[in-house]
Amino acid sequence: MVMTIFALFLIGAKWMVRFAAATVIAVSAIISQVSASFAIGFSGSYDPANWTFLNTGASTNGSVDPSSAPSSITLTGGSSGYGSGATNYTVVVATSGTWSFDWNYSSTDISNYDTANFLLNGSPTFLATNNSQGGSSVSIPVNLGDTIGFQVFSADNSYGPGVLTVSNFMAPEVEVPFEFSPGLGLLLLGGGWGAVNLRQFVKRRSFVNLQDLAERDSNSKFKLLQE
Repeated sequence: MVMTIFALFLIGAKWMVRFAAATVIAVSAIISQVSASFAIGFSGSYDPANWTFLNTGASTNGSVDPSSAPSSITLTGGSSGYGSGATNYTVVVATSGTWSFDWNYSSTDISNYDTANFLLNGSPTFLATNNSQGGSSVSIPVNLGDTIGFQVFSADNSYGPGVLTVSNFMAPEVEVPFEFSPGLGLLLLGGGWGAVNLRQFVKRRSFVNLQDLAERDSNSKFKLLQE
């Protein structure tokens, strides 16, 4: 019976060691695995520092205000007094996925002299003029290396600028490895160390006790022979 109990202890310790090893392997697999993610707001790969601001047209004097980032940015078109031009704000997509945003546009100009657009690889897509102010949600599939952005175009750079505010920005982010917690690492290390030492302890104790049982058995037989 005693030998059976110690044998069970040895088996249990062996499985504890295997469990600890399997846990370490599983966590290692998780660490090496990467998962797609999204930048929420103007952050990460889409932090304002990574965007390119550009006025086109000799007289365009537009500007960008990223002070409300990461929640929003505001792009203001030109109003220099003459000529046409565009105010662009662009960034390169970090990986393939879906790009989405909300927008709000206003202008004091008349007719279609000032327009708001979003840009995909340099091509503008109409969002609004001063006659169709307001906000709406936009979602566009994009690929790694695409250039995305926003534009305020002015046909005359007069009568006040167009103002485009972009919020709820989301874009595919570079794949991020699983972050290994130092606390988890210590826990796994401690568990593995404990399992190994438990197995060795039980093994030593079982060997000692088996020796003791053998000696007792020999002594008992010797006493019976003497009697």
